[in-house]
Amino acid sequence: MVSAVENAISQLKASAREGKLVAVVGTGVSVALTNGKNPALSWKGLIESGFVYGATKGKILPAQTEAWGNQLKSNDIDDLLGAAEFMARKLGAPDGDLYARWLESIFKDVAPENIGMENALRGLQSVGVPLCTLNYDHLLERVTGLPSINFAETTKVAAWIRRDANSQGILHLHGSWDAPSTCVLVDQT
Repeated sequence: MVSAVENAISQLKASAREGKLVAVVGTGVSVALTNGKNPALSWKGLIESGFVYGATKGKILPAQTEAWGNQLKSNDIDDLLGAAEFMARKLGAPDGDLYARWLESIFKDVAPENIGMENALRGLQSVGVPLCTLNYDHLLERVTGLPSINFAETTKVAAWIRRDANSQGILHLHGSWDAPSTCVLVDQT
């Protein structure tokens, strides 16, 4: 008798063989790739780091950080989104220089350290599973050697989706740190 886990694994393998599988990774993969050494790679940690950065640059006052403290500690997404929106405005998102420098300070030098996670990602790549990320970092690019594709690059995105020849890359669904205006930190409508 085949267990539910064995059946699920079998279905995943079949989907990969048939070209019907895409791996969408989030902050947990980035945190794991760096062995948890950079808390700003989690979304909540990123928002907290933005408050610290804004405070060091004089854009967020201590009283404001204190006032937003409960939202930053909350596990409620609406509280965190409110804090993220405030912080992003103070740093000049999406096009401000201070916002861009903050993102760079978090993501530019981050490097993978977890060989097991690296091998797992390379394993997905080796069997042709396309990789996309909700993260702003380039850890997947460092592991796989593939280029970044921002969601705003519609021609490249369309080619990636069709799996055209020479269209491989890491698709950044929420943007990339090196193109700050593409980062979906808060609702920008």
